[in-house]
Amino acid sequence: MKLLKSLNGAIDDGADKTREYAEKEYEHLKLRVFYHLANIAVQSANKLLLILCVSLFCFFGLIALAFYLGALTGSIALGFLLTSVVFILLAVVAYLLRDKIEKYIVNSLSANYFKL
Repeated sequence: MKLLKSLNGAIDDGADKTREYAEKEYEHLKLRVFYHLANIAVQSANKLLLILCVSLFCFFGLIALAFYLGALTGSIALGFLLTSVVFILLAVVAYLLRDKIEKYIVNSLSANYFKL
């Protein structure tokens, strides 16, 4: 009888330790998920801010280029037309390189995620 009580106590103690371990692992997993999500959010916000700044710089730079080309050609409309040709050429190049661009983006995102 004493042996059964001892085994019962050991089983209860083992179950309690297992439950405690599972709870701690769950808390650890929640912290790791929060860390990853926070890190991804911060990186995304930084990259979006950088993209916004570069986009504004390019936007105003291209408007200035259009006016400059317009002054050179004597027609503001022709300056904007020549600037739009630059955009069309960039769009064609981006279309031709879309697979490489997509692969680069996926690789950089996965490298950042798995590095954490």
